[in-house]
Amino acid sequence: MTRARGTVPGGNPLSDMSSERLKSVIEEYWASGEAPVGCSVIHRRSKGRGALLRVDADGAGSFVVKAWIARNLRERCKQVAGLSSGRREWRSHRSLHASGLVLPRPIAYQTWATNESRFEAFAIEDLGPTTKALKVLKASVRQQHKAEVARLETAVILMTKAMISAGFSDEDHQLNNIVMAGDGQLFRLDVECARHWPFGRIPDRALGVMIGRLVASHAFACQPHLSWSEDFALRLASALSASPSALRCARAEVHEAMERQRQRNGTDSRLSLAW
Repeated sequence: MTRARGTVPGGNPLSDMSSERLKSVIEEYWASGEAPVGCSVIHRRSKGRGALLRVDADGAGSFVVKAWIARNLRERCKQVAGLSSGRREWRSHRSLHASGLVLPRPIAYQTWATNESRFEAFAIEDLGPTTKALKVLKASVRQQHKAEVARLETAVILMTKAMISAGFSDEDHQLNNIVMAGDGQLFRLDVECARHWPFGRIPDRALGVMIGRLVASHAFACQPHLSWSEDFALRLASALSASPSALRCARAEVHEAMERQRQRNGTDSRLSLAW
C-alpha cells in the first residue's frame, strides 16, 4: 500500500506525540470547545458526545484521533468495563486491519479520568485529504468513466468480502464510509457498527442488511441511472455467494431505503434487482 502524505511512519506510535500530550489536547478541546494549537476539528458528533481531530505529532506528521467523553454514570461504567462504543470500535478496527481489510493503520488506544469526566480516544494514521466513495462514484457515472466505476466497484466488493471473511457484518457498510485517498487507494472508515460473529457464521439477516445498505448507497450515487446499481448488486451477490434468505433481507432493506428517500424528498427510485 502506498502511504498517503501527512501520515506518521511505523515504529513506536506515540514516540513523537506523548500520551500526556494527547490527553491534554483532548481535555483542552472539551474545556474550550475549540481545537487546540496544532490541531483541527474534522467532525463533531451530535450532543457533544465525541469528536474527530487531526493532531500534529510535534512536527513529525499527524494523527487522526477519535475521542469520546463520558458524562453520565452509565457511560462511565461502560468505559470502565471495556464495553464502550470507543472500545468496541477500536477492537473491530484492529481486528479488521490485521485481517487485511484496507483501513487506516491503528496506532493507540487509551482511556483516562479527571475529576470531572472520563475520556477515551484512539489514534489512527492520517490519510491526508480524502474524497467519499459515493462522491467519486457519482461523478464517474455522470461522466461515463466506465473504467473508474469498475475499479471502484471491484475494490468495494473485495472490501466487503474481506469483512465477511473475517467474520464481521456491518449495518453501516455503505459508500459514505469508504473514502479515496490522494493516491487513489480506497479505505474503509468508521467501523463502530461492525459486529464480529465469533463462530464465523453471519446470520442471513445481518448479512442482508449489510448488502442492502451498500446497494442502496450505490443507488443514491447513481440515480437516475440505476442500471449501474442493478449490475453492481448482481455482481456483489454473486461474489459473496449470498443465500436466498440473505438476499430477501437485502431486497427489503433496499426497498425501505428507497421509500425513506421518497418520503423525505420526493425522489422515487426503483431498482430491478435480479436476486
